[in-house]
Amino acid sequence: MATKFNYRISIILFVFFVFFLDKNVPAVTTKTRISPPDFEKIRILLDSGQKRVFKISYNSRFPVNVIVDNELAFRVEDKSFSLSSDGKHLKIGHISVKGSSVQFQLRGTEDYFTYKNYKFFYSMQAVIDSDGKTYLIHMLPLEDYISRVLLGEMPRKAHEEALKAQAIASRTYCCYNILERRIFPYDLTLESQAFGPNEGIQPSVQATSGMVITLREHIVPAFFHTNCGGFTEYSVNVWRTYYHYSQIIECPYCRNSKHFSWKAKFSYSEIERLLRKGGYNISPVTAVFTYSVNPKTHRTTQVIVKSPQRELTLSANTFRLLVDSRKLKSTYFSVTNSSGYAEFEGRGYGHGVGMCQDGAQEMARKGFSAEDILRFYFPETKIKKIY
Repeated sequence: MATKFNYRISIILFVFFVFFLDKNVPAVTTKTRISPPDFEKIRILLDSGQKRVFKISYNSRFPVNVIVDNELAFRVEDKSFSLSSDGKHLKIGHISVKGSSVQFQLRGTEDYFTYKNYKFFYSMQAVIDSDGKTYLIHMLPLEDYISRVLLGEMPRKAHEEALKAQAIASRTYCCYNILERRIFPYDLTLESQAFGPNEGIQPSVQATSGMVITLREHIVPAFFHTNCGGFTEYSVNVWRTYYHYSQIIECPYCRNSKHFSWKAKFSYSEIERLLRKGGYNISPVTAVFTYSVNPKTHRTTQVIVKSPQRELTLSANTFRLLVDSRKLKSTYFSVTNSSGYAEFEGRGYGHGVGMCQDGAQEMARKGFSAEDILRFYFPETKIKKIY
């Protein structure tokens, strides 16, 4: 009798764990399962707002084609023009456009738009959503975008295998968001990944064309950062979102980087001003403390900002982004308070989730392949060519 009972319990536990493990795939929806839609292009958000006026210029021997409902509506001759929205309708210069979306197309391969001091090739699109918000979007071939990201994220002289690893990670991040954001006006923002110059398809991108990181037939959100400081971090400790591939990896490869250790100093008045700018009013600031620390990675997860009247508790990543992520380079820090200042001493640069770029470069120099690098930082995953 006991044997039959134990057998039944074993079956129940087995079914439970299979079900549980199956649920721990990153973003367990049909959206990220590999059945590729058109990965040819990606939509990058440049700007957005309610009832906005966008100033756009372009460089071309030809006028800009204005496409509405997949048909040529008219052409813009002026080299600089305004795009305005009242929340319901779009207007190019003084010409009103029917519908809630419009596309601008250039004719020459060397032609480009200029917006906010960036050059954008191919085409742009403006879309009004149901809430009356207008989005200005850059549309370009995915492999071209990855090439520009590669030049923005990695040094030009980086080892070829490190560049390949970065290309695959960037493509994976793009494809994940293309699948996740099908019903939204855009896939990524201009700040999602560093955006470098347009110099054509890079060899490392071409050599890895169509290759992405997967886990159980799902494309993973492949994050990366400059330097992990010796340990990568769980995604849940940074963004409160759990991804199964995200694990703590002890990384011995980034120690010789200039980003491995750092110091930063902020006056209390500066912290007060930056927090107020981010929507947190606490005055006067009298001290900053680390509230909780991950004992495995030594990264701070929460910070307390004190004033005589109250205490403000923030996630360490939120605090870092509010005060200045270029100075407070990571959440791997300790803090000392003295004479009106908070002095930080830390390691690493970036959020710490996924691939350590400095570590990847050192691994490549030591003879590891792009696949070796990605398996190290994304354990249990596989690289798959999807197009």
